[in-house]
Amino acid sequence: MTNLFKRIIGSRYFLATILALFTLHGICTATTIKYGIPADEVYHYQLTNLYAQRSLTAGPVIKDQGASTFYLGDLQQEPNFLYHYLLSFPLKTFHTLGGSEQNDVLFLRLVNLLIAIGSLLLLVRVIRNIGGSSALANATVFLTALTGLFAWISAAINYDNLSILLFFGLLLYLIKFLKQRRFND
Repeated sequence: MTNLFKRIIGSRYFLATILALFTLHGICTATTIKYGIPADEVYHYQLTNLYAQRSLTAGPVIKDQGASTFYLGDLQQEPNFLYHYLLSFPLKTFHTLGGSEQNDVLFLRLVNLLIAIGSLLLLVRVIRNIGGSSALANATVFLTALTGLFAWISAAINYDNLSILLFFGLLLYLIKFLKQRRFND
């Protein structure tokens, strides 16, 4: 019975099912929660939209902040500009289709959901690279996807999703680097 359980949990179908259910849950959450309910979502949308309205050559650093943007705080010393700047590119593309603020928010929530799915896939790679079985990797993804906070922030506009993705990416890089170095020494 235990071997059958491990084979089921370790299968690609189990991982695909987890990701499909997580995606479905994320889409339902993204489409039903009221704009502004997730913490700081209004701020993240407004700052991302500000970057989307700037020219491509303006770059990520805001050097001169006009009075019309004072409500966003001191943008010249904003430490989280990378998230807003990077997210502005898909939003710029989406703006070419036209639309409303409501559509922009839904679009950015779905982009954040894709980032979270990427984080879960990187988590699988991290666990597999440290020698964990596919059953352990899939079980970890299952438990992470079930975590209320992770599921909630995955369907909202916030920089936590990119931070988690970058963390798992850097962790994977570090593991591969240390493995290579160990074999070379």
